[in-house]
Amino acid sequence: MSKNIFRKSKKILICPLDWGIGHATRCTPIIKILIELGAEPVICTSGLAAEFLRLEFPDIQHIVISGYNIKYQQSGSLASKLIAQSPRLVRAIKQEGREIREIIRDIEPLALISDNRLGLGTGLVYSVYMTHQLNIQPPSGIAVGGWVASALHRRYMQNYDEVWIPDETYPEGLSGDLSWPVPDGLKVSYTGVLSRFLHQKVIVPPGFDVLVLLSGPEPQRSILERMLIDQGAKSDLKIMIVRGKPGETDLPDVAENISIVNHIPSGKLENIIAAAPIVISRSGYSTVMDMAVMGKRAFFIPTPGQTEQEYLAKFLEQKGFASYSSQKNFDLKIAIETCKGNRNCAFPVLENDGFRLQSLLQNLIDR
Repeated sequence: MSKNIFRKSKKILICPLDWGIGHATRCTPIIKILIELGAEPVICTSGLAAEFLRLEFPDIQHIVISGYNIKYQQSGSLASKLIAQSPRLVRAIKQEGREIREIIRDIEPLALISDNRLGLGTGLVYSVYMTHQLNIQPPSGIAVGGWVASALHRRYMQNYDEVWIPDETYPEGLSGDLSWPVPDGLKVSYTGVLSRFLHQKVIVPPGFDVLVLLSGPEPQRSILERMLIDQGAKSDLKIMIVRGKPGETDLPDVAENISIVNHIPSGKLENIIAAAPIVISRSGYSTVMDMAVMGKRAFFIPTPGQTEQEYLAKFLEQKGFASYSSQKNFDLKIAIETCKGNRNCAFPVLENDGFRLQSLLQNLIDR
């Protein structure tokens, strides 16, 4: 089937990976610009990503497609865990490919944008793959593992017509070696940093000392949540915790100095982040981009065994943008003292007018 068969369509499929909400949040500016350009974005995902985008964009079409259902470890390397689950992962990639073919035949979209979903480059429609990980970071002492993972990733990327990197061009960007050098054989464009937020000046006092943004897959999200609640209860800090669980209603019991919510819509959360003296979060790349755009003072706790987050935390500390600690060594009091005492522990405000992203999306619509 020709990729030009649906040229009269205004529909563009937006398909973020469903591991937490990070891939969904960075698709937010893409969806907004597509609407401004007169296109019709159709969201295809599952899990927390689907819940988040349904709350952000209730008036556009949403289609559920299967998730990868990878189980994360309580200890050890994520890479080794993924290797052990590789048969399940391959089946999930094939399943999402079958499902997206049916969706394409049903709604006849003009194009497709996949954020780290590997199996959607079907050849039925013009497709874009978005990632900040051209080069997978290996576990410590297993360099060949990174090479093999990157080669497999590249093989899937070659099924797409273009690859977009949500970052500035090297070396000014935030992703470092993750997105540089660019492998041969890929048509790559840098979109600029993608964030659902804009830099805002603080208008009112925050009413809290520390903002905690939780995210990512279980069980590690809950492990970190419990750690922060327990340490926060022993402090005299006023702490606000956003759990990163859209659609949830139950809340854990917390001390009087802690306020906790499951989810806050992006417009309101932007104001809260702008006012926050210090933000504690995972070093997931979408959160990193949000902190950079907002120019925040941030302290990162990488997800244990997740080499991408571990690399980003170290890389950003070396650049003087943020501080970090491993989860097992995290101490709330030390983290706050580190951020307050380190003049370099803050992102410079990263201006991004969105021109490159708008140009890429206009070209996608016009092609």
